[in-house]
Amino acid sequence: MERAIRNLAPDRAARPTVERWAKRLPVFLEMLSRAYGGAPPRELTTLLDQIQDRVARIAAARAASFEEERVLMTIEVKEREGRQRFGFAVDALGLDASKARDEVRVVLAHIAKLRERTREEAARFAAVHIDVLRWEGRSAFQEPYPDLAEAYRNAASVIDLWSLARGAERKALGLLESNERAVSDLDYQIQALRAALAAHEREMETERDMREERMVKLGKEIEDLNGELLALATRFCEPLRTRPELSPLFERLEGDAAA
Repeated sequence: MERAIRNLAPDRAARPTVERWAKRLPVFLEMLSRAYGGAPPRELTTLLDQIQDRVARIAAARAASFEEERVLMTIEVKEREGRQRFGFAVDALGLDASKARDEVRVVLAHIAKLRERTREEAARFAAVHIDVLRWEGRSAFQEPYPDLAEAYRNAASVIDLWSLARGAERKALGLLESNERAVSDLDYQIQALRAALAAHEREMETERDMREERMVKLGKEIEDLNGELLALATRFCEPLRTRPELSPLFERLEGDAAA
């Protein structure tokens, strides 16, 4: 009989399940019925109530532990999905940023050509302006030489070309500013997404640590309750072990423990 009680102890590799303890409760009740009929000692009924209470608490702790495990699995899924979602978004923005940088390089090369053209037109105007000054000197506002008019017309044509070149350069500079602003905005969005991903991972890690800590506490609670159940069952069986009519029930307990 003592071996039957010892076998009620929770094994470290496989502690008795709630179902196993629940199966023992009817055996304990039958022990009381066979030994005392309808008037069992109050001490034993109290012990049996305490055993039932511990079984119920273990069941609740196990259910809570399973729920924490389910939440942990959900956290892993959320963490993985979050990394994928943010990763895809960062990759997409990275491609957009790369294209925008390529456009900036193209515009910069175009601006270099336009600036060269503007300098050439400015140099041409400087050259024709010398001719204008020469004929203005000869005219001295006294003689309207045809060559003076021609010099003015040549200068006006060059200024028109210079103005067109400078206008194209200003337009390209505006496009460059817009493209650089787009690159900056995309870089900011990428950094914001990376920061959001880091915050998401910190949040998941914090919740995971909390759930794991809760599972450890529940495991310790279950272990303690199993220990209490063993002690209560030992106290319950102690005064009944000498009763021969209960031997089959103790053998049932022993067989259940061995199984």
